Amino acid sequence: MKKILIEWKHYDKEGETCTRCNNTGENIQLAIKELPKNVKVEYMETKLEAKDMAQSNSIIINGEMIEDILGTEASDNHCGSCSCLSGEDTNCRTIKYKWGFLRINSKRNYSIRFKQNIENGLIKPKYRHWWSMVEQVWNFYKDQFP
Repeated sequence: MKKILIEWKHYDKEGETCTRCNNTGENIQLAIKELPKNVKVEYMETKLEAKDMAQSNSIIINGEMIEDILGTEASDNHCGSCSCLSGEDTNCRTIKYKWGFLRINSKRNYSIRFKQNIENGLIKPKYRHWWSMVEQVWNFYKDQFP
């Protein structure tokens, strides 16, 4: 059985997290549930304090930051949800990609939304334009899976 380690880091204040991070966490869980049965996933959720906000909403797969796997970079922008939670004006981590920031239906989207296509064993997104991003992640790791 092959193993993949996924770590998700996010800001947490008394059990609450921002909307962006919450969406990312939910979508990681959906993706994990749909991985092939021959892939064992070790999932780790790291809750961060406000002083570590720059790391919030990071996804690390087998020790590699998702933006490194994708060959892109992380950035940040204002997050009203984190600002409310932290009580101060706050920027949240984002991932730059081909279309600027990741987008769904022409609206900015900062959560990682992807689903796995069980029929062919590849991780595949809900929305067509996510395929290229997720395909790059899969290509980075596919030699680890039968």
